[in-house]
Amino acid sequence: MIFNLITNAEEEEVKEAVLAYYFLLTNDVSLSEENLDRMIELWFEKNRNCSLDFDIEDAIHKLQRLGLAHKESDLWTVIPLNEATRKLDEIWDGYYKF
Repeated sequence: MIFNLITNAEEEEVKEAVLAYYFLLTNDVSLSEENLDRMIELWFEKNRNCSLDFDIEDAIHKLQRLGLAHKESDLWTVIPLNEATRKLDEIWDGYYKF
C-alpha cells in the first residue's frame, strides 16, 4: 500500500511538469505563470469537466531545474522537444555511474 502511494505521488509530480511543458511548447507565444496556470485549468474544465487548482509554481520549478524552461521578462518558454529529450536522456544517464 505504501509503495502504491509513493508511486502515485511520483506520477502526479511528473504529470504536472509534462502538462506545463506541453502547454508552453504548443503555444505560439511565451506565457506568464498566471496565464499558463489559467490555460491549463481552463483546458481541464472544458475537456475533462474537472475543476482544479493547478500547482504552476511547482511545475515551472521542475522544468527550470531540468533546464527545459527559461524565463525572460516574466514570460516562460521551453526548449524544443528533440532538445528536451536529449537533455533528459543525458540527465538519466548521469544518475548511475559505473
